[in-house]
Amino acid sequence: MMRISLAGKKIIWFVLALLLVPVAVYAAPDRTGKWDAGFNVSGVFPSDSDADNSVYIGGNLAYGVTDWFAVGVESGWSRIGTSIPISPGVTLDAGDLTGIPLLSDLIVRVPIKDSQVQPYGVLGGGVIFWSFDESSLLKAAGVTVNPSTSFAAKLGGGLDWFINDKTILNFETSYVFSNADITASGGGVRVTDSINTDYWMIGAGMKFVF
Repeated sequence: MMRISLAGKKIIWFVLALLLVPVAVYAAPDRTGKWDAGFNVSGVFPSDSDADNSVYIGGNLAYGVTDWFAVGVESGWSRIGTSIPISPGVTLDAGDLTGIPLLSDLIVRVPIKDSQVQPYGVLGGGVIFWSFDESSLLKAAGVTVNPSTSFAAKLGGGLDWFINDKTILNFETSYVFSNADITASGGGVRVTDSINTDYWMIGAGMKFVF
């Protein structure tokens, strides 16, 4: 079951508040041949129950090939706390897993006549650069953890809400598929294993058309 932390709930309420703010009605313009760049803040909800919910800060750039299709790139940063289960209901802090994705996106937009809201779907692919900061417990035991760069795929959808022809409020939810190889070593022992690094993202941001 997906767990939503207090920080995640605040992000969701912030998104809902944005969607309820009254703004002047402005029909979405034709975005063919135009660029848009933006930033977003999202809640991160890992599929692995031993990983904590977190926050993702990212940016994106897209180009409208037609009114329906766009291509883009995106990247960002998140830091996810991890733990080691030692008995039912008991875990030990393992450290923080930091991820920096670099994805290429294919975006399918759905123009709605005379509407300032434009739904879209996105399919992305690329890599996530992982690093790990061991907890004081692991450091005291002389254990080091080295995650590998992993391939990643993203499937999501969202809404672009035009305030005017240059400024967009954005809401998006997506699921990122990823598995990383992690090598743990210490005390003359070296172990490599594959871990599930899939996660949900739910968030909001702004884009600027140029």
